[in-house]
Amino acid sequence: MGQTIFCPGLNEFCRKYLDADRAVAPADPAQFAIRLAEENTSLFEQFMLFDKISFKVYGENILVPYLIGQLGQNVFESLVEQGAIGFTLWTPLVTYLTQDIPGVIALQAGAQSSPAHSDPEASLELGFKWMRPQLFARSVGSWSRSCCPSIA
Repeated sequence: MGQTIFCPGLNEFCRKYLDADRAVAPADPAQFAIRLAEENTSLFEQFMLFDKISFKVYGENILVPYLIGQLGQNVFESLVEQGAIGFTLWTPLVTYLTQDIPGVIALQAGAQSSPAHSDPEASLELGFKWMRPQLFARSVGSWSRSCCPSIA
């Protein structure tokens, strides 16, 4: 069995820079080109060093459109079929109370239960909405079974 690396950073990058509904700091747009080059360098280095990359996905799987845009659809599909790409749908969350309540521990743990956060196929379908042009829906089922077998 080959080596697998867990990659949490690409999800954060995509959410920060590619989500148009998210507010960004004034300095963030200026950093986009630098961060894009860093993420792509890291991504391709990991493809060379490891047999499989398991990407952390939180909510909509916007990593799929990003990876298809960077690699091309044929290369992406080939890597999924080879088992070189996988996704871990991240459901855990940590919260804390902002006010002190005597006898209550401020640190709390939970899990997301919305379809985007807990169902691999729903996460992929919502992620495909980020693509232009839209991919065929038939790809969602086959990719979710091959690259999203587990939920964190």
